[in-house]
Amino acid sequence: MQQLVPEEVRNKTVKCPKGFSCLSTGHGACEACGEAGDEELFVNKRNSDCPYRIFYGEKHICTCPTHYYLYQNQQK
Repeated sequence: MQQLVPEEVRNKTVKCPKGFSCLSTGHGACEACGEAGDEELFVNKRNSDCPYRIFYGEKHICTCPTHYYLYQNQQK
């Protein structure tokens, strides 16, 4: 299933190591567990080598613009 993400959002995602695989699979490499702030998500610990990953104590935060956009649209 191909996900439609605006070009402006994709253009912000300049460090994607997975080649936007989330657009064809329908989800990111990391499962979102909830919003962490403006355009940030709490995620599971599966993809610790992602440049969009921030470690915050025991928590992991994803700052990927595309992943956040997909999460927001899934919640609607």
